Amino acid sequence: MQVERQATAEHLHWIREQRRQVYSDVLASHAAFQTATIIWLVEVKQDRSLPSEDHLRFQGQYVELAEVTARADLWGPTTVVDEAHALRRAAGGKFSALSGWSHAIRAEQTSDIPSFSQQYEAAAEAFNETRSDFIQAAVNASQF
Repeated sequence: MQVERQATAEHLHWIREQRRQVYSDVLASHAAFQTATIIWLVEVKQDRSLPSEDHLRFQGQYVELAEVTARADLWGPTTVVDEAHALRRAAGGKFSALSGWSHAIRAEQTSDIPSFSQQYEAAAEAFNETRSDFIQAAVNASQF
């Protein structure tokens, strides 16, 4: 019976460590995505379209965040997985708004720029809220 309890305790410890690692990876990927977002935002606010290679790099940051988020599915719990996916969706909103904004600048569609700017502001607010929600869920899950 004692060996069984010890094995269970060790297994739970291992699960906690795996969860902490994936939660940490989500936040690290989030930080990289956020950094790329800030760089791109500076460009579009100065009415400069992002060069295609920079756009691809930014897209890669989003894809990395999506991949890391998918790993959260393996470790759970559901509350953290749901918040991780909400964070990914919010990042997608930021990516989409900045892509549209950059395209409008490149295509000289100045009438579309205010709309994309507003979309970005709403997406950025949602992104910040979902980050806080993810962190809270991850902290709560790490305390089992």
